[in-house]
Amino acid sequence: MSPKPSDWPESPHVYGYLGLDARGQWLIKGEAISRPSLIEHFQRHYQSDGEGRWFVQNGWQQAYVTLAYLPRVLRVASGDTLMDHCQRPAGKVIGAALDETGALVLDTSEGPVPFVDRSVSMKWPRLYSTMACVRLTQSAS
Repeated sequence: MSPKPSDWPESPHVYGYLGLDARGQWLIKGEAISRPSLIEHFQRHYQSDGEGRWFVQNGWQQAYVTLAYLPRVLRVASGDTLMDHCQRPAGKVIGAALDETGALVLDTSEGPVPFVDRSVSMKWPRLYSTMACVRLTQSAS
């Protein structure tokens, strides 16, 4: 991004406006977003700062995202590839665990990511082979 023009108004960071639910659905003020162009904008500009906070960069303003669970959510994309909710590759799967609710969380080279594909039972054999037979363990409670 080019330097901020000197005549550009100061725009404070935004908190409490954007959200990401546990299934990877974008929210504005708690309401689901359905407009494709807005979702694509969020996907392209979603990133984290040096303190582990996640935000959408909008010009020179950062809109911090309220997370319902983890900052990324995985699904099986076309071709049986694991992609996150921003259409980014999952990274290498290192391990897997079940969280306290029984949800599958994959440990990837990019960090832990919940797997939320609704048709996981149909895709499990392919997912299992993708994970290179990673041992599934129950997390300690």
